[in-house]
Amino acid sequence: MVRRVTMAVLAVSLMARVALAENDNWAIEAGWGALSVVTNLVYMPAKLIYGAIGGFVGALALGVTAGDVDTAKGVWSPTMGGHYVVTASQLRGEEPLLFVGPSYYKSCEPVAAAQWTDSARNQ
Repeated sequence: MVRRVTMAVLAVSLMARVALAENDNWAIEAGWGALSVVTNLVYMPAKLIYGAIGGFVGALALGVTAGDVDTAKGVWSPTMGGHYVVTASQLRGEEPLLFVGPSYYKSCEPVAAAQWTDSARNQ
C-alpha cells in the first residue's frame, strides 16, 4: 500500500515537471493537488478517529447526565464538526481549515450575558 502511494506521488510529481514546461498554471495546480492528496493520507484518518472518539464521549456524556442534550452537543459540536478533507485552497491559505468544529456554546453566550446583566440590575 505504501509502495503504491509512493509511486503515485512520484508519478504526479514527474507529470507536474513535464507540464511545467508547457503550462505553468496547470503544473502549479497539479502540485497543490498532489500535496493535498498526501496531506489527506494523514489528516483524514486523524480527523475520523477524533470524530469517532468525540461521538462516543458525547454519547457517554448524554448517558451520564441523564439525557442532557446540551452537554452532549457541547462535546459533539467541536469534535465531530470541522473539515474532514483538506483541499488545495486550504493549503494555500485561501480558505480556513477547521480540525475542531465550532463550539456549541458560542451561540448561547449572548443569551447568558443578557441574563447576567438583567440579574445584576435587579439586585
